[in-house]
Amino acid sequence: MLTQERAEKLSEILNADPEQAKALLALEPAEALSQINALGNDFTLEEVNEFGKALKAQGELDDDALDDVSGGIAPLIAGAIVAGCSLISFNLSRNAPW
Repeated sequence: MLTQERAEKLSEILNADPEQAKALLALEPAEALSQINALGNDFTLEEVNEFGKALKAQGELDDDALDDVSGGIAPLIAGAIVAGCSLISFNLSRNAPW
């Protein structure tokens, strides 16, 4: 399960290098996970998938609907996104693998 702390860490990683973030988001989740963890992290595939679902939901749903996404984890992730995740400004494709 993706915690607030882990969501914030993943946001920081992706925000540190916008070009790398775009490239990672274009990959399948398992491949993106491998590259993220190669940087010295220890995220799980479940965490990456939950984070990706929250990013997509952020672009598709209003704040009230976010409560129902990913079994209730979305409010935690949405908090991390709102707290500084500029990935939405990348105009992410809704067809991104994660």
